[in-house]
Amino acid sequence: MNSVFLLRRHIGEVVTWISVDLATRVVYVTLSADLSSLIPGSLPLQGVHRIAGSAQAHTDGGRG
Repeated sequence: MNSVFLLRRHIGEVVTWISVDLATRVVYVTLSADLSSLIPGSLPLQGVHRIAGSAQAHTDGGRG
């Protein structure tokens, strides 16, 4: 959903890191995007800011 929002505003994201935890079957992915066009110039936000989030995806194991 966020990717569609950014794409509509011509903002691309770049995958900067991927890690797989085989024990828990969790994949961690870090993305980077220049969001400066979304932030009004009147706000005192400069530099790089990191925002963390999480999501879950489930598959049916290839069945069906």
